[in-house]
Amino acid sequence: MKTKLKKSITILPELKQFISPLDGEAFKQLEENVLTHGCRDALIVWRKGSQDILVDGHHRFEICTQHELPFKVEVMTFADVEEVKRWMIDNQLGRRNLRSDQLSYYRGLKYLAQKQDRGGYDKVRNRGTKGLETSQLLGDEFGVSDSTIKRDAKFATGLDLIGKSNPKLRRDILNGEIKVKKSDIQIFAEADPKTRVQNVQDLKHKVDVIRGQLLEAMDKSLDKMSNVPEVKEPVFLEKDQQITKIKGKILSVLNKAIKEEDPQVLTEIKSLIERLEGLLG
Repeated sequence: MKTKLKKSITILPELKQFISPLDGEAFKQLEENVLTHGCRDALIVWRKGSQDILVDGHHRFEICTQHELPFKVEVMTFADVEEVKRWMIDNQLGRRNLRSDQLSYYRGLKYLAQKQDRGGYDKVRNRGTKGLETSQLLGDEFGVSDSTIKRDAKFATGLDLIGKSNPKLRRDILNGEIKVKKSDIQIFAEADPKTRVQNVQDLKHKVDVIRGQLLEAMDKSLDKMSNVPEVKEPVFLEKDQQITKIKGKILSVLNKAIKEEDPQVLTEIKSLIERLEGLLG
């Protein structure tokens, strides 16, 4: 099927954000290719009632409508918008030209989507997976560690949080036009969801504030842990052994907090464990 009627295609912003952004040079090259050879690949649409909602081909659609060029359309069937999102994430992960940050972003989105499918549970309880965590399964799939997948999820969460108030900043970070430390975006994921970001300087300032809040929370947790008997560690322990000891202490205090039903300590220590694993992963 061919068409060049813009009104026949519906674009949903919540779906468009899953498309990898193109920098100026890449978009220009795509435009030149389409003008020279035509739009050879069909645009993918989801037919929902009387609407054809664009799922893949947003850049080509923009070029074709701007230059009044015909294009083919392939209709796909999806149960709902969440299934569309999952398809789009997998489709983006299948592209070969993804930048490192883009790959991290889509891996993080896939992790979050799979956790949502399981009602927030991270464990996969199928026979063949032997109770592996979602992060472990995705880590095996993409050849990275499970802690990398969890950091990717924080990166995706932080970036989407930024995009809610400043879509251009999110797009510029993803396509590499603005350089921001990935670790800063991950920290930003732990911010108040109401936090708004106006520009990259504002982002960096808020990240510093959040980092300070985390350190303050850590200090408070350590103060509450002060009544825990100190365990002397031999100075000759290997690094991995020292890390294991530290984790053991934190888990010990965590168990103590559970018994005493102190939710504040519980929340803070869980956060510390996650951050410790993230830093060491």
